[in-house]
Amino acid sequence: MINKPTTETVIADLLESPYGMALDARAKYLFRESLFSLVRLAKAEQIMEIKNSVEKLTGIGATYGSYALTEDEADLDNMMFDRLQQRFEFQEPK
Repeated sequence: MINKPTTETVIADLLESPYGMALDARAKYLFRESLFSLVRLAKAEQIMEIKNSVEKLTGIGATYGSYALTEDEADLDNMMFDRLQQRFEFQEPK
């Protein structure tokens, strides 16, 4: 079984490369933390892209903002979601 490289092992390999070996301890630390920050940014962008794709496919927003729905709004929202989900599952026309 082939092990997939993790973020930590790839960054460690970069720090052990000829470029990384020429760096002092502070520069290595900054380089490593910058690479981890880039990975976090890429993951956040990927999650946003997935959420946007789901919203585009289903027509349902992933979030409602910072306000809470009233009970009537929540019931209406659940009914709309159920109908949209059923239409999505059974490929019914709009």
